[in-house]
Amino acid sequence: MIEIGKIFNERYRILRPIGSGGMANVFLAEDLILHREVAIKVLRTDFQNDPIAIRRFQREAHAATELVHPNIVSVYEVGEVDGMQYLAMEYIKGSDLKQYIREHAPLANQAAVRLAREILAAITVAHEHKIVHRDLKPQNILLDDNGTVKITDFGIATAFSDTSLTQTNSMLGSVHYLSPEQARGSQATYRSDIYAIGVILFEMLTNQVPFDGDSAVAIALQHFQEEIPSVRSFNANVPQALENVVIKATAKDIDNRYSTTELMREDLATVLDASRANEPKVSFNKAVEATRTIPRPVVSQEETHDLLTNSPQANKAVDTEKAIENVKLKKKISKKTKLFVFLGSLLVLSALVLVAILTTPKDVKVPDVVGLSKLDAQESLKSHQLKSKVVKEESDTVESGKVIRTDPKKSFLVKEGRTVTLYISNGNTKIKMDDYVGSTFDDAKSDLINLRGVSASRIKEKKVSSDTVPAGNIISQTPKAGKKYNPNGDTITFTVSTGPKDFTIADYTNVDVGTAKAALIAAGLSEAQIKITYSEVTSGSENYVLSQTPPANSKVNIADGTVTLVVSKLSTVDFSSLVGATEANVLQYAKDNGVSVNSQRENSDTVAAGNVISITPTEVKAGDMITIIVSNGAKTPTPSSSTNPSSSTDPSNSTHNSSR
Repeated sequence: MIEIGKIFNERYRILRPIGSGGMANVFLAEDLILHREVAIKVLRTDFQNDPIAIRRFQREAHAATELVHPNIVSVYEVGEVDGMQYLAMEYIKGSDLKQYIREHAPLANQAAVRLAREILAAITVAHEHKIVHRDLKPQNILLDDNGTVKITDFGIATAFSDTSLTQTNSMLGSVHYLSPEQARGSQATYRSDIYAIGVILFEMLTNQVPFDGDSAVAIALQHFQEEIPSVRSFNANVPQALENVVIKATAKDIDNRYSTTELMREDLATVLDASRANEPKVSFNKAVEATRTIPRPVVSQEETHDLLTNSPQANKAVDTEKAIENVKLKKKISKKTKLFVFLGSLLVLSALVLVAILTTPKDVKVPDVVGLSKLDAQESLKSHQLKSKVVKEESDTVESGKVIRTDPKKSFLVKEGRTVTLYISNGNTKIKMDDYVGSTFDDAKSDLINLRGVSASRIKEKKVSSDTVPAGNIISQTPKAGKKYNPNGDTITFTVSTGPKDFTIADYTNVDVGTAKAALIAAGLSEAQIKITYSEVTSGSENYVLSQTPPANSKVNIADGTVTLVVSKLSTVDFSSLVGATEANVLQYAKDNGVSVNSQRENSDTVAAGNVISITPTEVKAGDMITIIVSNGAKTPTPSSSTNPSSSTDPSNSTHNSSR
C-alpha cells in the first residue's frame, strides 16, 4: 500500500497524490538517489490480481520505455514491489491541454499550429515504433511550464506486433475523439490517431468539440454519420488552409485522411503562409464517404451500444440478422406475392414522392442585413424563415454591435430553415503601440499594465548588451511604435540593454572603498563581482583602496568579470606591556607606530622616577593618542617654617605634553 511520507522501493519518498485513472493511481515522489521529483504510477489495488489489467499495465510500460522524444513523457523505471506494478516517470509541472483550452481557447492560429505540430512529432515517433496511441485527447496531453507538449498515457496503445491484444472486448478512450472506424468497433490504425489529432485541433481553434450529446452512443453515431462542422463558422479568424487540415484529418473515409502524421505536420508548417491565403475549401465525394462510413447492417440504438463496446450481444445481433437474411434467400416467393409486393412498393414510393414534394422547403434569398444591429438582423432573417447564429469579429470599419457580413452572403439562394451566420463587430479593440524606445523597461511595463490593460504575462523582456544604450533602457520593441496590437491577446516584446559588454576600469587607488564600489556598480558590475580584501597599515586612513586587480585602464567583462580591491585597515598598537617602562622607551614605541603621546607627571612611592606609572588607553590604532603618567619619584618632605614659602616648588604639579 502506498503511504504518504514513506519510502517506496527503497528509493522514492512519496510526497502526495497527483492523479487517478481508470487503472492506476499517480503520486508525486522524490527520487532519493538522483534528487529529482518523479511521478510514480501504481496499478490500483483492485486490479493487482487481474491478469488482463496487469498485462495492459505492463504493455503501457513496454510501449512507453521505447518512446524517447522531447514531446513524450519519459519513463525512468518499471518494476514491481510487493505485488504492485509501478512506473517511475518524468514529473511535468503545468496543466493538461484540456485545462489550457478552457482558459485560453479559441487559441491564436500560430499557437494552435505549434501545439498540433508538437503532438504530431511525438505521435510520429510512436508510429515509427508500430504503436498506435488510440486514446489521444487533451487530457492525455500535458504542457510544462514552458508550454511544451508532453504526451502521456500510452496505457491502451496497441503495438501491431502484439496480435493477441488487438482484439479487446472493451472500447477504451474518450468518445469525443473517437474515429468512425473505432466507433463501429473496428481496430484502430495510424489514421485513427490522425483523426483524434484533427478533433483536438478543431477544439483548440473553436473551444468546443465537433460532436456532443447526452450519451456516448449518440456521440459515436455522429462520428460516422454526420459531417464535421466548419471551423470557420465558429472562428472566422481561421484561414481556409488551416480549416482544410482539420477537414483532411477528420475525413469519414479513412483513405481521404493524411496517410501519415508526418504529412499532416508538413502541411501545418505552411498553412499560415501568404502563398496559401486564397486556398479553396477541401471537399470530398460525400456519396462515396457515406457508403464507406454508414455501418451495415443498420441496428437499433441499443444494438449500436453493444456494437460500440464489442460485446457478445453485438456479435449476436449481427449473427442473427445474417441468419434471417439467409432464410429469406432460401424462401420461395410466389408470383402472386411478388405482384402484391411490387404494387405495394409502387404505392408507397408514390406516397413518399408526394410527401417529399409537399414538404420540401422553399428557396429564399438571404436578405441584406450588413450594417444592421444584431436584433434587427435576426428579425429580418426570421421574417424570411431563416435561422441565425452569431459570431463575434473585430472590425476597423464597422461599428460595434453591427453586422459585418453573413454566411451565406446576401442574395444567396438557400432553403427555408437554413441557419445563416451573422458576423457581429466587436469594434476595433486594437490600439496603437506607443514608442517606448529609450524608456526604462520598468516604466514601459507599468504603463502597458496600468494604462493599456495588458496582462503582465504578455510583456516579454529580451536582454542584450549595448555600448550606447544605458542598462535597463529599451533598445527596440515589437510591435513597433504606431503599429496596432490587441491588448488582450498579443504579446509585446522589448529588447532591453544590459549596458556595454565590457568597460575600461578606472584607477581607484587612494579612493574611499565606498566610492570605488559605487562607481563599479554604475559601470554594470553586480556586488557579487566586486571582491574586497583588507591589508593592515600603521599610518594613513582606513577604508581607502591600496591596490586593485585588474589594474587601471584594463577591460572588464560586465557579464562575468570580477574586480578585487585591496583596502587599508589600520593595525592595532598594544601598550599594555610598557607600563613600568622608561618614558623614553614608551615615546620611541609610540613614534614607531604613529601614535601621539600626552605625558603627565606625578609623585610615586613605588615607581622609580622617570618610569611610566600608567598608559590610557593601552590599545589604539595609528593616528590615535595615548596619555602616560610618568613618575617623579617619592614626594619631597615639607620644609621647616623658617623657610620662605614663596621660594618652595612642588614637582608633583608639573605636566609634560609630547606629541611625537
